[in-house]
Amino acid sequence: MADDTKSIIGLIGFYDNLHETQPVSNYPETIIALAVSFLAVTWACVIFRIYTRFFIMYSPGWDDVFVVLVLLSGTVGSICECIATRYGMGQHFILISAQDRIMYLKFFYVANVTYCCSTAFVKLSLLFQYLRIFKTGRMRVVCIVVMITTALWGLAYSFMAIVPCFPIQKYWTLTLPGTCYAFGSLVAPAFYATYASSAAINMTLDIIVLCIPIPIYFAENTPFKSKIGLIGLFAMGVLINFISIWRVKTIVEHRAATFPTFDPTWYGPISIELATLEVNFASICASIPVFWPVLTARLDKVFVTREIKVERIHRFETVDEDLDGLGGDGKYGDGVELQQSHRTRSNTSTGGGGGGGGPHSRATSESSLNRSRSGGGGPYYGGGSGNSNMHYRDEYVAAQVDPLSSVGKVELEISAQPVSRKVSREMSRKNSRAQMLKKPSRHQDG
Repeated sequence: MADDTKSIIGLIGFYDNLHETQPVSNYPETIIALAVSFLAVTWACVIFRIYTRFFIMYSPGWDDVFVVLVLLSGTVGSICECIATRYGMGQHFILISAQDRIMYLKFFYVANVTYCCSTAFVKLSLLFQYLRIFKTGRMRVVCIVVMITTALWGLAYSFMAIVPCFPIQKYWTLTLPGTCYAFGSLVAPAFYATYASSAAINMTLDIIVLCIPIPIYFAENTPFKSKIGLIGLFAMGVLINFISIWRVKTIVEHRAATFPTFDPTWYGPISIELATLEVNFASICASIPVFWPVLTARLDKVFVTREIKVERIHRFETVDEDLDGLGGDGKYGDGVELQQSHRTRSNTSTGGGGGGGGPHSRATSESSLNRSRSGGGGPYYGGGSGNSNMHYRDEYVAAQVDPLSSVGKVELEISAQPVSRKVSREMSRKNSRAQMLKKPSRHQDG
């Protein structure tokens, strides 16, 4: 068993672990496949989110800025992870050449910096997103407090990852003179404590950020669809927390790749892959609530095969005989509605004594209808009282009154148009002629 007081250099080859079976997570194919596939999904989700915020909702914010930072830092980390497979990642550290060790530690240095930054950026993005919901109240204060804590934690550990040694080159050149601490410490307990504390705080903050929106779910005014969406987000959040807990377990199991011997290329890949998955899942979880409602609405329009528009229009009957003596085919309305107005129905019922009908009731109804046609400038222009002018906004009726008008290009506000003397005279003569033709039939019926 390794002595905790020994240095990192003394732990290299301290225990013979060459007989251990290579785990699946150490295969280069596994490392590259996981990194590339999840990075592609993350890029797609973040692009959809940014497009929705900038070009559909027109409401970009600080949460979008931090999501883009997560995407950029995570992309750099994933690229370094894939390239590191060429320099011994997944193999035993003691079997790698000295030049490959230096190259591996260089790429691991960059990957570790991007991971520390990404975990802080993604939490800040979610917290800024919560501030859009909690405008006031206690939950907004909680978000601000957690945001400040996360920013300080991310700043501290990111700085220790960026400057682990003085000079920085000593991090990948172990024999170079200088001083190292935290992530670059050459003392095994300090080295292990740095990685374990970073992972533990990260896991705790993940749980806190996940629990902040829980009150929204139990609020009485939260719609059912919003609750379903929150359940989906909680499920993804639980998965992210499961990954962070799993990563803590792998770090503790081998004491940050220092137990039973210092072998970072052999014991480290599983922790690096879980870190990549955690960052990518967190970015996806932060992006889906923004673009998913818009995406589903667009898909509904794409899959609509037929659209039927039903309209109900009241028109006036037309006649084929020349009633006004002006010639022509007589294709214009005689002023009789196909459906009786409220005023005509009330006159008919009162004139007929409640349902008797008879010639007197028909005469009363028709005289009322004639008065509505001729009073106040005529029905075609909305003059007179009652609800008659509500039917005359129809383009068909307007075309019969004035065929030379540009029907369909200008909204017809008939009640506001002046009455033409010529049209009024023609309509009055036409109505009188129609009454004379219809009177004999009414007397015969009587």
